[in-house]
Amino acid sequence: MPEEIDTIIINRIDKGYIELNKKVSVDVEVGKEDIIYIPIKNYGPPTHVYLSVDPKMKNIAYLPEDNYYVEDEVKIPLIIQLPLEKNIYNIDLIITASYGLINEKFSIKAVSKNLKRKEEISQKETQYNVPTASIIRQIMKNNIISNRIKAFFGKLYKNK
Repeated sequence: MPEEIDTIIINRIDKGYIELNKKVSVDVEVGKEDIIYIPIKNYGPPTHVYLSVDPKMKNIAYLPEDNYYVEDEVKIPLIIQLPLEKNIYNIDLIITASYGLINEKFSIKAVSKNLKRKEEISQKETQYNVPTASIIRQIMKNNIISNRIKAFFGKLYKNK
């Protein structure tokens, strides 16, 4: 199911005023296209909202359009495709309301779901005091345990 970020609110406090969370984090698949929805709620008269992605990020994230007419509420799709090189990208976007009078910059931190899984596994190992392969290798290297135990763990963590 596509992820959705916090709602961006326009025209609630004053005409053209934009309220948003400046830093947002989302989980995306590496190497696949993921869609993140940017909800925009308008409390004033219908207006045009211009949304753009930082040109440096055009190869990672893009919008199908950049100019939206918002009467009440709209969900704008942001298509993200993380390359295999990195697990985290900060995607800067600019939203402009009221025909260019006011604009705000915000950032979406796109984090690889694979990286999240690795972190969760690492936290579980720490939580339950399960020794990791690197800890076991260190113990074996320093001759802290007997040869029998060394042989057992050596088979388990041979290629890690």
